[in-house]
Amino acid sequence: MEEEQKIKALYERLDRLTMRLDEDSEEALIALIDLHAEASEIVGLHDIVDFVALAIDREATPRVAAEIRSRASVEQDPWLRNEYRDWLEMPGVKRAEAELQESGERTESRETKNGKIEKEFK
Repeated sequence: MEEEQKIKALYERLDRLTMRLDEDSEEALIALIDLHAEASEIVGLHDIVDFVALAIDREATPRVAAEIRSRASVEQDPWLRNEYRDWLEMPGVKRAEAELQESGERTESRETKNGKIEKEFK
């Protein structure tokens, strides 16, 4: 029963984040990356995992691309690390990374108290 509640909560978060994509796409996409990591732990939630990858490819921004690159370098789970590396090869993410390089923006990473990586654009 506990897993059913977790699945329901994941779908509810997916619904809320999908609605936020039009309003605050960067924050929503980064939250979707977290949702993807949680959904990938549960067998049978391929629709969430696939949706997040499609949204990332379609809506990636330089900040989101930098977040993915950061997670690919620090992720401990081999499956997720490879997933993030695969995302870096998607056309939308490559475009966003190229925009980041063209703009000359730098990002600095810092780890928060709870172990999450935060990016600051300079």
